[in-house]
Amino acid sequence: MTFAPLTQGAYNFEFCNSRGMPLEEQSQKWLDGAEPADLYLLLGQPRFQPDTASVERAIKVASRFYLSHQNSSRPETVVRSQELLRLVAHADHVLKDQAARRDYDAEIIRQLTA
Repeated sequence: MTFAPLTQGAYNFEFCNSRGMPLEEQSQKWLDGAEPADLYLLLGQPRFQPDTASVERAIKVASRFYLSHQNSSRPETVVRSQELLRLVAHADHVLKDQAARRDYDAEIIRQLTA
């Protein structure tokens, strides 16, 4: 996992995703319409991240980023940021609950091995 201090714009992104891409760049891809393959990718975390604190921090960073786009002058950006905020809320629910997370991880494994 790569952690590198990175400051861009008004956001202090404290880390990069597992591929070294700054989270702001990755999050911008999702705003532009790309679909994350799973909740871990949405948050810029490696799959099956065992560090709950890292996941919680990524949820906060992603929430702040997408909330900041709620007042965009582009209606499609506002709609997309709302969709992504719902996904982040879902990630918060699933990845913080150990039983739900275990089921989610098992589903990812099933999809990867199919």
